[in-house]
Amino acid sequence: MDPKYHVFVKITAAESSAEELLNALLSLANSSLLTDFCEEFHVTRAKDSDDTFYLLETFSSENGYAKHLETDHVKHFLAEVIPNLTSEREAIFLENQSSRVDNNP
Repeated sequence: MDPKYHVFVKITAAESSAEELLNALLSLANSSLLTDFCEEFHVTRAKDSDDTFYLLETFSSENGYAKHLETDHVKHFLAEVIPNLTSEREAIFLENQSSRVDNNP
């Protein structure tokens, strides 16, 4: 079984684009979750900055992430949304090294 593959992304909206970017991120998340390889997609907003968003995406494997990048909705997001609605983007790629720990029985 391949380890889960996670992507943690920080995205900063371009000036006056935060709400439009948020709508695009939510659409991206919803479309991604309809695929077999995207298991989780969280869109969060920084408490101290309305223009900063953090995404946490979980894929079935690194190969699942590669398939994600080939979908029409991701291609559109990268080609149209990123250049027009963002001022900064940073991604960190992670693999599970252990199973999930749940402290809430």
